[in-house]
Amino acid sequence: MIIIYYIIQPEQKINPDGTKTISYLQPAQKILNNKNFINQIKDMELESIPYQRFRQVEKLIENPIFDLKRVSKFTPCLNNLMSWVNGK
Repeated sequence: MIIIYYIIQPEQKINPDGTKTISYLQPAQKILNNKNFINQIKDMELESIPYQRFRQVEKLIENPIFDLKRVSKFTPCLNNLMSWVNGK
């Protein structure tokens, strides 16, 4: 959700075997480390977000990698954020 709301561009890396890896981790961490992040989320105007972005979020949420039980193993904070995104 954060990635889509802020229209973050992923980092593209070339692996030693020549394949490309796309990662949103570093760009997303920059936003999450912003001391005003929580206030920005609270003040987010949902009406200003284009419907297409919501569709993108739905596709991400449906991905098994974003399972709440799996995510909660990494950090409670991420679990809370994913619960908020999922509306649970």
